[in-house]
Amino acid sequence: MKRNLLKPIAVVCAALALASTGLSQFSGIRSKVKVVGPTLPAKPRDCEMEVTTRESEKGYEKVADIDVYVKRNRITRGRDASYDEAIPELKKQGCKVGGDLVVVLRQVVSQSGEFKLLYIKAIAIRVKVSDGQGAAHAGHS
Repeated sequence: MKRNLLKPIAVVCAALALASTGLSQFSGIRSKVKVVGPTLPAKPRDCEMEVTTRESEKGYEKVADIDVYVKRNRITRGRDASYDEAIPELKKQGCKVGGDLVVVLRQVVSQSGEFKLLYIKAIAIRVKVSDGQGAAHAGHS
């Protein structure tokens, strides 16, 4: 008798696991990075990286294109796909490619029912200094 009860319970548990995995794929933060400039050594994962919407007034060199997608399903996650959620990912990717600064070029929000997607197009740059080398922090924090 116990054996007959365990099989339906296992099937229900497997179905619930698959359903939660399927619904959660609609939520999360993803990024795509394409190095388009010099290959620089990565900085520590927690390096100081400013994220701004204004390009540097100093001379700079583009290091990488960074695309960040914040996807939210309001039913399963309850969050709103905000710009603030993307900041840590932008900083992480900027450090990974050795940039001095991340400049956000464009933000686009799309929404359909309970699903919301925030797309952020940014670039990682290396600030040029007089000796031709990238600045360690370039006065940014």
